[in-house]
Amino acid sequence: MYQNSTDDLYHFTSGANSQELKAYEEAGHPIISLDESGFAHHMPRTHGYSPKGKRCEGIHDWGAKGRTNVIGALFQGLLLTVSLFRFSINTECYTMDH
Repeated sequence: MYQNSTDDLYHFTSGANSQELKAYEEAGHPIISLDESGFAHHMPRTHGYSPKGKRCEGIHDWGAKGRTNVIGALFQGLLLTVSLFRFSINTECYTMDH
């Protein structure tokens, strides 16, 4: 856990001590959980259908690029916000100053 120097936000890592988190909740501090996931724009199909005895053929652009990353926030089990990004998500995304 560390405190952001510009405001009163506390940042917990995934290995945060549960007693420490509980103490912040009991003190009235909101605990918000973030998670990130990425989705490819074009996923190749690995299976298909064709008439019995006929070859299953298809066309796919194996060089296709494109990915959308999503960050969601939960507060007290409710979805607080969802943000979509067309760039890579890394530590800088979470720590950049605004």
